Amino acid sequence: MKDLGYRLALDDYCDLPETRPRLDVAAVLQDITVGDDIKKALLGRPSRYRPIFEVVLDYESGTREQLEESCRHCGLHENFLPDLYLQSVRWVSDILAEVPVTA
Repeated sequence: MKDLGYRLALDDYCDLPETRPRLDVAAVLQDITVGDDIKKALLGRPSRYRPIFEVVLDYESGTREQLEESCRHCGLHENFLPDLYLQSVRWVSDILAEVPVTA
């Protein structure tokens, strides 16, 4: 669950609004300690985490048909996704609240 929350936060961090320059995910991943499987998933490469990351992306984008397919591929039931997603967002919020803000 914590890996999923971490990936959600990193994805949101790298996907800034169009009015700001978009961060290069590969460059960000070089500067942080994260497992190779997670790096591969975030970069769109095959890994053990890529299928669950696809579920997250489909859930966030609201593509119902693709979400159903991604869930089937992972063996997840869609009814669990809202609670899992909310738990991940809360976990990331708690972590970010502990990070000192530098100006």
